[in-house]
Amino acid sequence: MKITKSNIKICLLVITLVLLTLPAHSAPLELTHEPLFLNQKVPPALAVTFDDSGSMSWSYMPDSRSFSKSKHSYASPDYNLMYYNPNINYKPPVKADGTSLPNSDFNNAMRDGYAPNGMISKIDLRNYYRPFYYYYPDYDNNRYSISYSSAGRSSTYNKAYYYRWVGPSDASISDMRNQDSNYQLVEITGAAEKQNFANWYSYYNTRSKLAKAAVSFAFVNFGPDFKIDWQQINENRFDRGTPRMNTFEGSHRVDFYDWLFHIPGDGNTPLRRATKYAGELFSDSYGGQSVYYDNNYGGELTCQQNFHIAISDGSWNSYGGVSGNYDDGSIQVPAEEIGVPYTTTIANNYLYKDNNSSTLADTAFYYWIKDLKPGLENHVPRFIDDYTDKNGNTITVSTGDDWWDEEELFWNPQNDPANWQHMVNFNIGLGIEGGFNRDTDLLGIKSGALSWPRTNNDTCFQRDLIGNEVFTSCANHVCYDGVDRDTADIVDCGGNVFPLGDIQLCVNTDRNRIINCDDRIVRRVNESQARVDDVWHSSLNSRGDYFSAKSPQELSEALYKVVANIIKRKGRASAGSVSSNIISNESLAYKTGYDTSDWTGFVIANEINEDGTLGDVKWDAACKLTGGKCPSMAGNPIVAQTRDHASRKIITYDYDSKTTHPFHTTYMSTLEIDKILDSSYIRSLEPPITDYTAAADSIIHYVRGDRLYEEKNGGQYRNRRSLLGDVINSSAKIIRGPAESYNDLFWSAGSPERNAADAGNGYDKFKADNQNRNNVILVGANDGMLHAFDAGINSSNGGDELWAYIPSKSLHGISEYASPTYKHTSYVDAAPFVKDVFINGQWKTVALGGMRHGGKLFYALDLGESPEDEPTVLWEFTDQDDNDLGFTYSGGVIGRIAYPSGSTTVESKWVAFLPNGYNSNSYKSVMYVVDLETGQVLHKWDTGIGDVSNPNGMGSPVAADFVVYDETDTTNTFYGSDQGIDFVYAGDLHGNVYKFNVKDIFTHSNTMEILYAGSSDRPITSAPRVFTPSDGSENVIVTFGTGKYIELPDRGVSGLPKQYMFGLKDSRLPITASYTLNDSRIVEQTISENGNYREVTDNRVGVEYSWKIELPEDGERIVNSFGRNNQAKVLIAASIIPNGDNPCLPGGKSWIMILDARTGATPVSGRLLNNGNSDGILISDIVVGNPEVLTTPGGNQSFLIIDGIDDANTIPPIVLNSGEKWRRRSWHRINFY
Repeated sequence: MKITKSNIKICLLVITLVLLTLPAHSAPLELTHEPLFLNQKVPPALAVTFDDSGSMSWSYMPDSRSFSKSKHSYASPDYNLMYYNPNINYKPPVKADGTSLPNSDFNNAMRDGYAPNGMISKIDLRNYYRPFYYYYPDYDNNRYSISYSSAGRSSTYNKAYYYRWVGPSDASISDMRNQDSNYQLVEITGAAEKQNFANWYSYYNTRSKLAKAAVSFAFVNFGPDFKIDWQQINENRFDRGTPRMNTFEGSHRVDFYDWLFHIPGDGNTPLRRATKYAGELFSDSYGGQSVYYDNNYGGELTCQQNFHIAISDGSWNSYGGVSGNYDDGSIQVPAEEIGVPYTTTIANNYLYKDNNSSTLADTAFYYWIKDLKPGLENHVPRFIDDYTDKNGNTITVSTGDDWWDEEELFWNPQNDPANWQHMVNFNIGLGIEGGFNRDTDLLGIKSGALSWPRTNNDTCFQRDLIGNEVFTSCANHVCYDGVDRDTADIVDCGGNVFPLGDIQLCVNTDRNRIINCDDRIVRRVNESQARVDDVWHSSLNSRGDYFSAKSPQELSEALYKVVANIIKRKGRASAGSVSSNIISNESLAYKTGYDTSDWTGFVIANEINEDGTLGDVKWDAACKLTGGKCPSMAGNPIVAQTRDHASRKIITYDYDSKTTHPFHTTYMSTLEIDKILDSSYIRSLEPPITDYTAAADSIIHYVRGDRLYEEKNGGQYRNRRSLLGDVINSSAKIIRGPAESYNDLFWSAGSPERNAADAGNGYDKFKADNQNRNNVILVGANDGMLHAFDAGINSSNGGDELWAYIPSKSLHGISEYASPTYKHTSYVDAAPFVKDVFINGQWKTVALGGMRHGGKLFYALDLGESPEDEPTVLWEFTDQDDNDLGFTYSGGVIGRIAYPSGSTTVESKWVAFLPNGYNSNSYKSVMYVVDLETGQVLHKWDTGIGDVSNPNGMGSPVAADFVVYDETDTTNTFYGSDQGIDFVYAGDLHGNVYKFNVKDIFTHSNTMEILYAGSSDRPITSAPRVFTPSDGSENVIVTFGTGKYIELPDRGVSGLPKQYMFGLKDSRLPITASYTLNDSRIVEQTISENGNYREVTDNRVGVEYSWKIELPEDGERIVNSFGRNNQAKVLIAASIIPNGDNPCLPGGKSWIMILDARTGATPVSGRLLNNGNSDGILISDIVVGNPEVLTTPGGNQSFLIIDGIDDANTIPPIVLNSGEKWRRRSWHRINFY
């Protein structure tokens, strides 16, 4: 099925806007779907120009047709596209508050539904109807002028009617105009049709009325996230001393609609002047408050995007605009910003140049290429929407390279590389046509095969011998001018060959052009058509677009596309590739990330060089998933697609029936189909969907990767450059051969694990049988899936997608992912936790994961013995199971606990410890203990802390056994002789760190204690890390940091208290007194800075092993879990410092510090950074995640690799100076959630 927008209702096509704003949450945390360090919550500024010329008062369209008031054709929608069309649903326009104007009364119809009461009388459409010919309102003076059409009726007054063409379907326009006998009179009957006709008569029967209705619907869903000002084409409303470019809310919104509904209609069409006025508005030429000023920020916005939307019904005339031929190469892009020159001799710039001066195209180009606010820094987001060259071929750029270095992308009019303050024009023309066809001639203009016509005279073109259309004198050739006439009226051109000099010319079959007999074409563009083409040219010159609307449907389509384009630009960050995470094994480094220009993702395997840099790309999973050229690999090779959309192994989970099944329409339940279609995008489509299964099937095909459903291939859905969605907060998780440190001899007698070991099926056998299994990478992506890729370590199929899993919460709104106006949405945005466990009588590998802002859900996947095979979903735990579960920003862990069986026997059970995350219904912090086999909640710790006014939520936990610690463990879990969990630690948004007694949860009531009593202004959002001291005791050191970076206000730095890092001693005994910030048991270490480096004091901590460090910079915080080397007793901390409250500078900087986990001071082995001279190092301009400890092949040297923008090699690897052996397996790095 192809979802279509044809036969639309005029009122609703533009309401697709609603899909561009996310549903509002009642929760107080302002969680966002976009990365905070990229997110720009800056409202674009719109200058709206509405044509108030006399022709807007006409009741007929298009201009290319001749109309007679006395012909039946005038009152037929088959000829006069403005006239009442029974196939269109005419609904009353909407007001500023979103409610509709009243329906018109057929028996007492308003002749102007926008006029003040009493200005113009009403009529009874049952007896006194006459079609309008024109209607000139003057609202300011309560007067008007009307001319009527008889449409060939003998009576002056009639019952409302229209004519239907019943003549030949291939009739010429001339015949349709004149042949009254081929029209059938239809009188309006029936209540529904009477209502529809009355609404058309009151709100749609002139060009101006129609445009007002369409704009009212287009703008009703704009809100305070847009700034708007307006003017009439004949009246400069911008020049008011104090520009009224304000956010679209309150009285400003009401004023806009009042202005819109009372625009008169009389005058010329000085579109050049109106465009200049808009450009001067964005140049701050009118004094008063700057159009760039933002009240919330309290300053000018350097990243504000400026748009001019002009709606008119004619080619420009009259005066105005800039003087000069500015698109001839005489003006350059701001050199200090982008060094790509503009010259008309470069093939990529053919589209912009012409031989005209002082045109609308010149005005538009001037206000695009000129920096309109030279005193402001330039942070306007660049926009890339078309990755093809002038011949339509896709351009590829290596991962990490700048798209704008590609000249053809830079000068492609569908992209906007300008980061300086500039103006983009969107023009909509009613009822007018140019000499060029917008859909078929663009490639010819881009390639230079076509040239823009002259705007001051008629222009003729002749195709030269190499295929280009070139100017030729109209005096020397016979040219058909496009005016409709009978063949006999074209002297010597009735299809007969005739001589003209040495060239023979003939008329082609549609009589639209004259061709010569060897197929060279000559066409004529008159001056009026050329000025319409210049309107299109002006839109392209300023990186906007132009639409010619010859009917109500086309006007609605045009406004929809304009609004969609603006919102699409608003929803994208500047083009750029961002490396979000890096992990490594012995031979390869795996880099994940995303491109903000179109929210595609990548998973890339690099070789590791001896100097710690990343070497050649071995494979690119996105390339193999998509197929085609792979720019990340040397030589840009063509990579074969691993599987087509039909053969991909994608599964999902039916939450209601608790079953795993393929992601195919055949297997979908009715409830699942409803979930798929549950999005504002689908709800906005007109006509509404009636075949839900077919609609869901089209979405499923698209999500699976069927490219036929994309717009560029004739489909309805968003174009994709790559089939892999963006990978932001989910780093890759490598699943190797089984490597847990379990000892089959340590399982308690009679336990399931011990019984299996005694029968020869213990963990040692599982490990031996699967030691050489192919390594697999799991990574969550915001295309709705958790992907499994071949890791390419022991396999030549590296990067092949093995399978993918779509959680049931991803089905909700997955259709939004297909929307042409897609705004970034989170789906599977968290990394899984993977562990070998004994469940259902077997040893298996299990993946446990959440979705971050993608949903209130945890999943557990049974990966079986081989993670290469499709998994089985063990369970999904959602807010439907317990409404204290929030968005799963916090990750869970897996462990084995003692579990009572019967009255005397205590057995084991494998469980998941699940924190409740953020924005739950109760806003409290909660920890769940869930049976790993069944998903049943075995225990729930409810802190009781938090409410809607002061929300709380539990962060990621760490689990520990206090008996024996294995120094080589890599799973953030301690194991004792029983290989089970004793305690779990986790922090929450109120700054508390909880200690959960796992051993006694089924036998004692008081099993939750507070290790550290903090405050909500120092929240804890990352998992603690646990170290063992070196004193032989059973104590542990619980390390953690404070800080939050999950919601929009967290981008600020002012007014925040200083944050801290801690290392607190704990034992297996009950807590006698919780630690506090100023606790005397905690020794404070102090940071000192010297430029880009830091040192910490070495104050003696003593046997208490508790310490703290205040982070010195304003806004500095810890939001990532520490890296941990328990063998060396060293932790790696990565703090971040956002840039502050300026919404145009979202990024920030980071500090990397390496400390002794026992004391918070310099490690015993010495300082590890800056050649052994520093404890900390500054990473400028990047908000880093967890740094990866990378050991070169052979283990000779270790480095820190920093995840950053564009390329991990942007920041040189940081050499770790240490006498310790920095083995990869000595380190554990778990990604923050």
